[in-house]
Amino acid sequence: MTKRTEVLYLGQSCDSFLDEVGTGSWGWANGGFGAEFDTGLRVMFPRQELVCAPERPYVGNCRW
Repeated sequence: MTKRTEVLYLGQSCDSFLDEVGTGSWGWANGGFGAEFDTGLRVMFPRQELVCAPERPYVGNCRW
């Protein structure tokens, strides 16, 4: 079995990218955050918060 690390990109303009599926968008709400891709795949992180230091400008823009 080969172990792989996948990187989920969450951009400052609410864009997302995952190598296996391509591009999409992401957002956050009080219940967590997640990404939706053009293929229909959704990756959700319920009850999780984004923590960025220093705080990034997308924090208020990508709200669902």
